[in-house]
This record gives sequence, C-alpha cells and structure tokens, in this order.
Amino acid sequence: MTNKEKLKDTIKERCYMYKAEPFVLASGRKSNHYFNMKLVTMDPNLITIICHLMLTIYIDQTEIFSQRVSAVGGLTAGADPMVYHMAETEKWYPLIVRKEAKDHGTGGQIIGLLGRVKNKVLCIEDVSTTGGSALRAVQVFRDHSLQCNTVLTLLDREEGAKENMLKADVRLISLFKKSDFGIGD
Repeated sequence: MTNKEKLKDTIKERCYMYKAEPFVLASGRKSNHYFNMKLVTMDPNLITIICHLMLTIYIDQTEIFSQRVSAVGGLTAGADPMVYHMAETEKWYPLIVRKEAKDHGTGGQIIGLLGRVKNKVLCIEDVSTTGGSALRAVQVFRDHSLQCNTVLTLLDREEGAKENMLKADVRLISLFKKSDFGIGD
C-alpha cells in the first residue's frame, strides 16, 4: 500500500464525518459530509507524508517549480501546519494570512517576512469547497505585489473551487477529491 493510499484511508477513518443534520461549511454552504483535515495535518506522524505528497503532485503538474517559488502561504488556520512544514522542507518563507487585517499595531494582514519574498507564492489550503478562503489569501498576496497563481489543496470537495479559481486566473491542484472517497452529494 502506498503512502497516498494509507493517507486516504486515514483521512476517511479520522477526518470524514456524516450526519443527517447538515454541517455549515466555511463557504456558508451546508453539507451532510464534513472533512476535518486538521486531524491529519496536525499529526506529527503524518505532516511529512502529507507535504511530500502535495509537493510531488505540485511538481508533477507544474512546469516551473522551486526556482521561482520563494514563499508558501495560506489563510489561517487550515493552512498553517502545511505552510510551516513546506517552508522548512523547501527553505521557502512562510506567509500566514489573517482573516482580517489587525486593527492595532501596523494593521497587517500577513504574518511573515514579506521583504524577503522575491518571486511567487504557492498558496496552500486544507479543504477547498468554493475556493473562497484560498482566493481571499491569493488576493491579499496580490495586493502586496506578490505573484500567486496556484493553490495546492489537500482535498477538493468538487463544489466549484476549481471553476471559481480559474475565473481569478488561479490554478487549483488537489491531492485528493471528494469523489476519491466514494462520497456523493
């Protein structure tokens, strides 16, 4: 059994939940199916495998790789464990996007060494439904004159994220899709 197959089994066992009374997702949509991916991304025994698999699929689907990427980031808190691990592994700068700009101090919305980021940012997300959270992070990066045109997600729920990102000139690459788990609507 490959690491990807083991991870898929672990996600189905640990992260997937079904209930008759729908969950409210970050997108605002309701679904009887829920994936709490933090139950795998915050596991020190799995984060290395997750990030290795995600980087492998990113490299496989991207013509230009690390020579142009200098930072990895995403919207807090779903992206945080993966951002920090990938940053350490690839020697990229980690950038964490707050959901809202601070109303004190410098009022910043990005945590990280922005002045050191020279090229493009790879945006990371744990679960993509409509793509709203990742697109918010991408827009913050772009507002700071950073190039960000790819979102790498652990799970695409296949509910419009890919199409919504394409409208914003952003490519979505996913390690898993909801359909990989044999889960319907």
